[in-house]
Amino acid sequence: MNNMRRSMVKISIPEGAEADVTLIGGNGWKVTVHARLDTGASMSSIDEVLADALGMDVVGEVTVRNSIGSEKRDIVSSTIIYNGSEYECQLNTADRSRLKFPLLLGRDFLFAE
Repeated sequence: MNNMRRSMVKISIPEGAEADVTLIGGNGWKVTVHARLDTGASMSSIDEVLADALGMDVVGEVTVRNSIGSEKRDIVSSTIIYNGSEYECQLNTADRSRLKFPLLLGRDFLFAE
């Protein structure tokens, strides 16, 4: 895939922005999800059940700090299709079942060079 970029570069994100993106899993399945674009989050995050269903392999682990403390989360790798272009992205996994968006795209995706 010659046109694959690691991530988006220097885009303007309005507060509360949302976007439809397509995830490509490790099993080759594609699914389009509604994602929150969050400049306040340093790392992108995906619902752990969705990551598992798409066969995303765990490539690492990260400690995430949030309002309730800190926790260790798995990191998975995925290809994301946004506005017709493909981007490689690492995502931490979390239980997002009670949240409106199964995917949160943070600064690592939005502003990476």
